[in-house]
Amino acid sequence: MRQFALHALVYLLGIASAAFVATEAHAAPGDAPASATTGARS
Repeated sequence: MRQFALHALVYLLGIASAAFVATEAHAAPGDAPASATTGARS
């Protein structure tokens, strides 16, 4: 059970980081704060 929780945490962390990178990649340099708040909301 403990190992399953660890794998689930790593899996969700990977999804979150991938989503963050995707939102940051499409943002212009001046739009970094706006994209950061959008990523946090969604």
